[in-house]
Amino acid sequence: MRRPAIGIRARTTLVASLMVGVAVVLGVAILLFMMTHALRSSIESAASTRAGDVALIAQSGSLPTTLPGHGDSLLVQVVRAGHVVSSSRDLEGRPSIVPQELRPGQTSSQQLPSLHDLDNRVEKDIDVDPNTAFLVISRGVETTRGPATIIVASSLSPLEDTMGILAPLLLLSAPIALAIVAIVTWLLTGMALRPVSAMRARAETISSSSSGERLPLPRRTTRYEDSQRR
Repeated sequence: MRRPAIGIRARTTLVASLMVGVAVVLGVAILLFMMTHALRSSIESAASTRAGDVALIAQSGSLPTTLPGHGDSLLVQVVRAGHVVSSSRDLEGRPSIVPQELRPGQTSSQQLPSLHDLDNRVEKDIDVDPNTAFLVISRGVETTRGPATIIVASSLSPLEDTMGILAPLLLLSAPIALAIVAIVTWLLTGMALRPVSAMRARAETISSSSSGERLPLPRRTTRYEDSQRR
C-alpha cells in the first residue's frame, strides 16, 4: 500500500526546512563572527596607531603631562619606572591601568571588563562608564629619559553596541526565513502531488464500486505525431 501523499508532503517540507535551518544558523554564526572580528580589528588598529603616535612624542622628549584625548574611546598613559608621567585627562592622577612595564620593543594586548576598581589600581570615580569593556594595548619604547611603557585603553562599546543591535535582528530573521521556506515548500509540494492525489481518489472510487472501470492510461503518441509537434 502506498504511503499517503500528505506524508510525502510533510516529509519534503521537513527536510527542506531542516536543510535551510542548518544553512541559516551557520550563516548567522559566520556573519556574527566576521563582524565581531572586523570591528575588534578596527578598534585594535586605532589603539595601536594611537600608541605609535604617543611613542613618537615620548621619543622626541616633548611629552606633555596631559595628552590630548579622544573622549573615553582612547585613554592613554605613559609609565616610566612605575610612575605615570603622562596621561589622558580622564586618567589624570590615576595609577597605571596595567601593573607590568614592558621593555623597549615589547608589545602586549589584553581585554579588561572595566577600568573601575581594577585591583585598586584605578579608582571608582573615574569618568568612564563602569560597564564598558576595554581593549588595552601596551608598547615598550625607549625615550630620552629612559624606557617607558605606552598604554592605550580603547573602549569596546562600539563593538558591543553594534553586536547588541545586529545579533537580535539576525536571530529574529532565522525563524522568519524557516517559516517562509516551510510554507513555500508545503504549497509547491502540494501542487506537485495534486495529480497523484486525484489518481488515488479515482482508484479508491473504482475499487469500491467494483465496476470494472480502469484508470485512464497516458495516450501514447506515434513518431509521426511527435515529429509534427516539433
